[in-house]
Amino acid sequence: MVVFERVGLESLLFDVPLVCKSWYKATHNPQCWTNLDFSTILFKSAMLRFSQPMMKPSDFMINFFKIAVNRSCRSATQLALPVGCTPEALRYVSQEFPNLRVLDVGTELWDYGNWDEKILDRVDVNLLHLKCVELLNRDFPKFIAKWKYLEHLSLLSIPRDSFKEILRQISLSCKNFSGLSTTGTVGTEEALAIATSLQKIRYLKLSGSFLPKNSLKVILEGCKNLVLLDARNCCGFEEDDEDILKMASHIKTFFFEGSKSFFFDPSKSYYIDHFLYQAMINSPFDV
Repeated sequence: MVVFERVGLESLLFDVPLVCKSWYKATHNPQCWTNLDFSTILFKSAMLRFSQPMMKPSDFMINFFKIAVNRSCRSATQLALPVGCTPEALRYVSQEFPNLRVLDVGTELWDYGNWDEKILDRVDVNLLHLKCVELLNRDFPKFIAKWKYLEHLSLLSIPRDSFKEILRQISLSCKNFSGLSTTGTVGTEEALAIATSLQKIRYLKLSGSFLPKNSLKVILEGCKNLVLLDARNCCGFEEDDEDILKMASHIKTFFFEGSKSFFFDPSKSYYIDHFLYQAMINSPFDV
């Protein structure tokens, strides 16, 4: 059973059940479906293999979710949404997975170069990135309150138009929330949103972000319960800044290596490259 939990959802859905009757029966055990990682399923190629004629991508994606819901008996606690997730699929997930504790939205795009043989060119990645940002800005805040037991949220990037509302909904509805992972521009407004809405947060990952010193100080002053803060390879403060190190001295694990007041290296990974570029051309914040 432990092996089946690790083979990946695509294999669990379409390959393992065809081996023999005992394996088919085993794949219906809810234990195989507690951690649902759809992020590595490339729906464009999967549709070519498994979809019915004239089926819309949104319907195909929801069919995947329906199978997972039925097999997990709605008991899944960890979910990674697929890249290119549609509003319809997000709505379905919010209704049918009420017990989620860990939710990942789009962070597979951070590591798009490691998708093995599922090759995407830069145009595909940019398009998926834009669709994910649109989903986070327009649709995601409406459904976050559905997950009352949510403990950790990972976001592809900080959505400029909806970040404060997402955190507000978390503070109102998710009483056990303790961890946030994201990257992007952490300006004054974003830092204040974290410090006021997530005062009890324990784990915060902002590596690869544009994180000015003043914003980091706001977070450190407001989030007194942090036991882990990942601010590696950020742009906006020096890793050896004495003021920051003193303010963060109470945090058990504080990662800050590679952070600079100004840093831009096009040879770095896509998500750091992209967001630091956006920060430099769009952000008015002082570093």
